Amino acid sequence: MAASLSILSKDIRMLDGLFSLNDLHKASGSDSKHKPYNFMRSGQTVELIEEINQGSDVSLGAGSAHKIVHGGKNRGTYVCKELVYSYAMWISAKFHLAVIRAFDQMTTSPARDRAIGTNGMDILSSLVDGKISHLKGKQRASAKARFWNQIHAGFDVKSGADIPESEFNNARQFISEYVLEGDYLPAEPEQVTEPQADAVFSPKRMPSGFDQRHGRLLWEQMFDCGWRIDLLWAVRWIKDHEGQTVLLEPGVSEQLQLELNSILFWNENYRNKLLDIHRMTQIGQRH
Repeated sequence: MAASLSILSKDIRMLDGLFSLNDLHKASGSDSKHKPYNFMRSGQTVELIEEINQGSDVSLGAGSAHKIVHGGKNRGTYVCKELVYSYAMWISAKFHLAVIRAFDQMTTSPARDRAIGTNGMDILSSLVDGKISHLKGKQRASAKARFWNQIHAGFDVKSGADIPESEFNNARQFISEYVLEGDYLPAEPEQVTEPQADAVFSPKRMPSGFDQRHGRLLWEQMFDCGWRIDLLWAVRWIKDHEGQTVLLEPGVSEQLQLELNSILFWNENYRNKLLDIHRMTQIGQRH
């Protein structure tokens, strides 16, 4: 980040290498006679601007001695360093000296001692706003306050603008990686781990359309099923796989249901037939 300029505890915004004349006016005391407009229209200033623009020995990041921004948050008049000195001298010797010392401080202080200022603060604020953009109302305000409290505590500053330039990237990373917990974000869904099957039971045959329509198997079909209507075999199979996770392949539960229905149906059918035979036998004996 470029070095920031602070004059009499007032941060001076920068744009394209130029300094905000409006911020300088506020730092000087905001006297109406010292408004940037009055300074820029003076004959001496006009001549100085022409001389700076024509000179080849002056390095200007913006390609001009001044720039006027008519709208947005950076609205105002921005001037090069030479015009800052000229403006300060135009106001008073005292303010001129304060500007000279501020520039000296800016160029001689180690980078780690300089703060990110309002420009850096604007960038961090945008990052914070983006981080909590999904929240609304009181939740948003609460999350924002919590964010800045953590930033102030983490970087030991009273304001985000006081964060040292050397910590600027760390502050950006802190905001990017910070996790809003509790009321701000829903709990992460628990990951359900499917049990690993120790054994797989596969059906010998899948139920046919006839089976499904009638809800049972024909008698001749029943001996071609996976369980084979062999209860001893079923008990032995279950005992062999006791305590294991058994995976039933698709169709097994339907097949078993059909087989159970079939057993109950045919057992009841034969029971009724046996009862009829028994009844007929009793009738025959009476005669």
